[in-house]
Amino acid sequence: MVKVPNLFLSDEEMGKKNDDHRTDRKGLGTTWAPSTQRFTLQPRRALKRLALLALAVFLIYQFVVNIPTDVPIRDRRRPNYRNPDAALGNDAQDRPPPAVAPGSKGTQVMAPAQPPQLPQLAQPAEVFSGHSIKFPALAASLGTIAETGGFFKANKNVLFAASSLKSVAKLLPIACQMGQELRNYVHFALMSRIRLTWNMYADARPDNSAKSTDARLAEAVKKAVAHITHFMNPQVIIVDNYVAEETYFMETMKNHITTQETTLIEMPLNGLEKLSWMTKLDSASLADLKYSVLEYRYSNAAVLQESESRLFGISLVSPDVYLDGSRPFEPPPIADTASATRSSSFLWQAPNNHAMLIFGSKWIELHGLVSQVLDVQGSNSREDLPKLLSQKAISARFPAWLEHALRLCRARNYFALYPSPAASPKIATVHTELQRPPEEYRNQQHAKDQSSGNDEAVILSRGPLLDTMLEGGALPPLYELPTVSWDGAAVEIGEHEARALKYTTEFRRTVGGCGDDKVVDFRADLFCANHKRQ
Repeated sequence: MVKVPNLFLSDEEMGKKNDDHRTDRKGLGTTWAPSTQRFTLQPRRALKRLALLALAVFLIYQFVVNIPTDVPIRDRRRPNYRNPDAALGNDAQDRPPPAVAPGSKGTQVMAPAQPPQLPQLAQPAEVFSGHSIKFPALAASLGTIAETGGFFKANKNVLFAASSLKSVAKLLPIACQMGQELRNYVHFALMSRIRLTWNMYADARPDNSAKSTDARLAEAVKKAVAHITHFMNPQVIIVDNYVAEETYFMETMKNHITTQETTLIEMPLNGLEKLSWMTKLDSASLADLKYSVLEYRYSNAAVLQESESRLFGISLVSPDVYLDGSRPFEPPPIADTASATRSSSFLWQAPNNHAMLIFGSKWIELHGLVSQVLDVQGSNSREDLPKLLSQKAISARFPAWLEHALRLCRARNYFALYPSPAASPKIATVHTELQRPPEEYRNQQHAKDQSSGNDEAVILSRGPLLDTMLEGGALPPLYELPTVSWDGAAVEIGEHEARALKYTTEFRRTVGGCGDDKVVDFRADLFCANHKRQ
């Protein structure tokens, strides 16, 4: 008979507790198996609990983030009907007077009922405080234009700002047309108490704008413009005029530009019709403002192409005769012209004395040339004068200073920009009905050369200027414009440099007193005897 093993250690220790002895895990057999299984399953349960906890936290976060904020709070209070004739906040007028027994103490004679007062318009709440102004949508609006280079002083940002609906209606077409040219980053900012919901670049309206006073809105405009200037550095700010805009807005904007390096352009009446050409300019040109002057003198392309070194000035009228007065002036032909009423501007190697802007650097150079030419003429007799000074290339109908300007243009290969004959009457008008000869030729008889003038006065043409220009008013690059020699000769572009070098060499040798070793220096001074710069 097989003896069943006893579960106890020994018979003598049956009455003792088992925990007094050192136990051996091997002797217990399968009694420790459940414990080992329990400990191996515990990490798996912990991971499962952590996963459930993380899922619950994620669901709570998504619920909090996606709570709708545009749902108004439902007011479950009882409706309160007030007397419309009573003043706001005066509940005593809504209740009837307490009843008093006749003849009792404290009885007062009731005054006759007064006619109800007309309800007064509620004034906007006085919440003016410099530290309480907030711009709920400005940060989000400015965040969308981070790629426009606003952190640099020189950029392509142009800002349109308005505070009234009339100004918004006027400026938006101009801003859209400028944006279509793809030369600037056009932004539009609204700074007013108007409640509008629309997609715009810069929503600079403060909080409680509908209830704000003019003083608070003026402070808000000041702070908003400061934020926008710091973020985008606009090269120019374009606003409407005082007729359509709010007074606080215009005064604040004008005070802002006194402390910032920003140009402020105030649009005139009918600005879209009169200044439609302004949409063709880039931000650098708008910062200094005037169409052709700005495009060919101050624009980014003009700086890269060094147009100033070639351009003597810009004329507002097209010439009618050549400088010698022998024949009428013929503008250069334009290829691929769709309409005869449209033509292009051109470059003429000759100045004009009618409505012409001469750049400052060229005017200084002209003064230096005139002073040195006068010194040469004063130190030599008329018979000993060089041929370039004794011969006149300009008619007596023009002033004498134009002769010196022509010498400078021929020597330095300078050109003047002239408008097309179709655009010239829309820019300026030259009255010739009372034309008089210059003062230096008044006592001389030049019957053949003098023009008696027209009897009828020329009237300035009306209509948009851009209608007379090619390609919708876009100014072509300076190197693409047709050129005309000073005497009307048909020469290629490369021949102008050769002719200018030949004239400069002869002038420096015969007039400037330069030796043979220095006459070939094209960009040096025209005079070598006198080292004074021009």
